[in-house]
Amino acid sequence: MTGSEFGGEIVRHHHYSVQHVLLVVSLVVSAATRVQGAGRALAVVQECAGVAGERPSGSSTRLWLLRVGYYKLTRAKEHAEDWVWIVDHVVQLGPEKCLLIVGIRLNAVPVEGE
Repeated sequence: MTGSEFGGEIVRHHHYSVQHVLLVVSLVVSAATRVQGAGRALAVVQECAGVAGERPSGSSTRLWLLRVGYYKLTRAKEHAEDWVWIVDHVVQLGPEKCLLIVGIRLNAVPVEGE
């Protein structure tokens, strides 16, 4: 076997370009595409553009999203006195629950009526 065993199937060592990863992550984050559907949506785009290529699996897309999230959590933050934290402990996806913490600067919050 040249690949690793994952979920009952053999996964070869796939390599995707940065643009490929960016497009799939953008489909999930900006276009509200489901993680499992982003690869399928990319396949449709590739077919319409006449470009041949493999589509990433949902697990690859999830891993890329987790890496982007980890970077955003660990990168240097802007020091300021007007940070507001919004905390929610009821975010639930299926049987999984998650603690969600969102930080935003007060000067970035839109003022009502403007």
